[in-house]
Amino acid sequence: MLLITALPMSEEKDKRTRGGRPSLKPEERLEKNVKTRLTEKEYLELEKLLKKSNLKTMAELARKVLTGGQFNIYHRSDSLDEVIEEIRLLKNEINHIGVNINQLVKRFHQSETSFTLQDIGGIISSQAKLEKKYAELQERFDKISDLWLQE
Repeated sequence: MLLITALPMSEEKDKRTRGGRPSLKPEERLEKNVKTRLTEKEYLELEKLLKKSNLKTMAELARKVLTGGQFNIYHRSDSLDEVIEEIRLLKNEINHIGVNINQLVKRFHQSETSFTLQDIGGIISSQAKLEKKYAELQERFDKISDLWLQE
């Protein structure tokens, strides 16, 4: 025997799941507006602060400042730009040396003959370059850590 019951429309809506963003608790809802005027200089200062912060909107920033809330401000050190560029160049050079070594090894595996003295010299030379570039890279990382610890 099949039993079918009909629910009133209001109860039927409550049973369905709603998609979208979950409702906020009443104490979390932002219901009140505050409007203020700023000078161009004040606005630019707030805009500058917003760009350096982890906040996304001017409203969030104003709310945090007014309520004494905490937010992060990110500082970028221009002194590291030169060091980072040097590291990028060193990384590229190391990559090129690795490609050269891979080409030599591939040529060895594809040929039926063994390495020539020239091939072995090339590998040794590449390895020496690689070790030198690695030492330079390590030196740059040491500079970065020294600068980082200063600030």
